[in-house]
Amino acid sequence: GLTSAEASAYEAVFANFDRDATVRDALLAKTDEAGFAGLYDQLLPDHAGGLFQVMAQAATAGGRALDDGASQLPGDRPRGWTQEIAFIVKRDAGRGATYDATGFGIAAGLETGETGLGVLGVQSSFVSVDVDDKDAAAAESLDGSVFSAGAYWRGEAGGLSAALGATGGYAWMKADRAVFDLAAGLSRTARSEWSGLTAAAHASLAWRLDVGRLFARPQVSADYFYLKEDSRTESGGGSAIDLAIDERSGSELDAFAGVTFGVRWGEESALTWTPEVTLGWRQVAGDGAGDTTARFVAGGPGFSIAAPDLEGGGGVVRLAMRGQGRYFDVALEGGAESRDGYEAYDARLVARLAF
Repeated sequence: GLTSAEASAYEAVFANFDRDATVRDALLAKTDEAGFAGLYDQLLPDHAGGLFQVMAQAATAGGRALDDGASQLPGDRPRGWTQEIAFIVKRDAGRGATYDATGFGIAAGLETGETGLGVLGVQSSFVSVDVDDKDAAAAESLDGSVFSAGAYWRGEAGGLSAALGATGGYAWMKADRAVFDLAAGLSRTARSEWSGLTAAAHASLAWRLDVGRLFARPQVSADYFYLKEDSRTESGGGSAIDLAIDERSGSELDAFAGVTFGVRWGEESALTWTPEVTLGWRQVAGDGAGDTTARFVAGGPGFSIAAPDLEGGGGVVRLAMRGQGRYFDVALEGGAESRDGYEAYDARLVARLAF
């Protein structure tokens, strides 16, 4: 009854589990599939890619800040903006690959006024992520943070607008992998800390059609995210638990197509309020977090667990309220995305100011 991920590590676990008598007795005491898998999965490293998925979600949300128009701001003035975002990702890819992840981030940027080349800007962001593995012991934790910086370009001509941006970042992560069985008196924690590098790119194209106070904005965009994680060695769990985990790298490419509908209230000379709804489809491809290769520190064969398949597509719905004045823009937006075994929700607050 093992899943393919569980089976990949079986020879290594079997060669090592009896180095600790408590671990041995707890595992051999299991007499049904659910009980055995519940303990066995705790012996495996994180391979579901929760940190990767939420970091990719944050990078995509950061890209949307580049697309926000600022049509009422003076075109000849430099501008600054800041964005706060909170997000939730739920993934159910079967036993051993089910998690809930949350995160919070803040980003900021400075950009020129209109030039002959469009608008040029620089940006930076900080994101903090926490992953709750649904098959892990309650004492387990997995979290990370990313600081990134980059540059972007945005151009407008009539109702047509386009944006391009790229960032690079540094990530630091830590994990407490708990192996726990109350009936057997088993309680061990293997700890590790490691770092990594990220890269992200964003491109978008949109066309706005105004009919009186109403407007529609068809849009397409693409986002790429890459994460390279360093190798790490766990400690504190004991000879039957501690793992040496190789470096891994993964990537994701997604494409979005949709239409935003909105209506303006108020006068442009004063303050306008614009409720919006966006309906679209997001298609995802890539290898996700990448394969997880590890071996027990005490010895035995190595093993490699493939990341769950993330390819596929699903619908996206976003609601937003925008307020625009002569020298500032603010927007509050919330969105949801759903595809097979995957759900994502986010909310963001963006503010722009002309100097």
